[in-house]
Amino acid sequence: MPCTLSRHTVIASACMALCFAASGALAQPTEAGGLRANEALLTLEYQTIKVPGDRPIDLMGFHLHHQVLDGVYLGFGFYAPLFKGEYGGFVAADLGAHVRRRLAGPVFGIAGLAAGGGGGGRSVEHSKLLSGSGGFAKGYVGLGYDFGSFTFGATVSKLKFRKSIIDGTQANLFMEIPYAYLTGPFSGHAQPLPTADDSRAGQEMGENMLSLSLDNYRQLNPKGSNKNTVRLADLQYAHFVAPDTYWFAALGMGYHGMPLYNQLLGGLGRRLRLTPEITLYAQLGLGSGGYSPEQIDTHSGLLLYPKLLAEYALTRDLGLAFSLGYMTAPRGSSRNQT
Repeated sequence: MPCTLSRHTVIASACMALCFAASGALAQPTEAGGLRANEALLTLEYQTIKVPGDRPIDLMGFHLHHQVLDGVYLGFGFYAPLFKGEYGGFVAADLGAHVRRRLAGPVFGIAGLAAGGGGGGRSVEHSKLLSGSGGFAKGYVGLGYDFGSFTFGATVSKLKFRKSIIDGTQANLFMEIPYAYLTGPFSGHAQPLPTADDSRAGQEMGENMLSLSLDNYRQLNPKGSNKNTVRLADLQYAHFVAPDTYWFAALGMGYHGMPLYNQLLGGLGRRLRLTPEITLYAQLGLGSGGYSPEQIDTHSGLLLYPKLLAEYALTRDLGLAFSLGYMTAPRGSSRNQT
């Protein structure tokens, strides 16, 4: 049952506030009208990690980095498995610094350091072996080629989980997508934007939507030991790339039925306006999630999630939606009606 907040005014003030509020003094000077432009990077990363005496695990990383100085970024991100191993709900998150420098023409050198926590495995006992105490550190260096709208390249990284068998060096592929967003002074929060600022935000940022959902996953013929209906709290951010087409990223955490369940999804969606108050959405998500395969069998963690939503607009910027979907783990036996 998602509650949706739309329009650029919400995201402009809220999207990056949690991690980057302290960097306001380092942002660009305030421009006419009070809005400030900020530069950032969306980074997607893929790596395969060797697990001594066991199958390797592959991790897809999703990071947001905010520029605090020329070529210097601070950010946060998440990692989750996709295709390799039977590590289902393995998930990790980190905070880190990222440096990007032009070397020659479109060729960039990158480097970074990050620290965080996470873990998972086939069972609770196996998780202790695979992820140790849960804390980890990571360092990396590499090269990227700037194609204009994105940068693609490779890095070599060192990843070590504390008191764990994961401690090695591996090659990674990455893609960086630059983007800009606008913020205003905190003293202006909850105030409507002046007409000129509202027009500028609409032109430069487009439309965005933040959804807070309570989802019920009814397991269909479950093979794992947990056969409960899994109830999730889900946060989804969507950005419209066309008037009715959007991409989204969503993070879900279990709060009942399997409180440690987690999932990270991304994908595409389409909107259909029936009346000024009633809107339909269809979206397809791809990502990773689970807990341990002995409790809920998502195998390597890969998830596919088509979903339909019907939304009723309560106000100009707030809507209430009901959704129906089907969550499946293609490499596992988990099938869920949502």
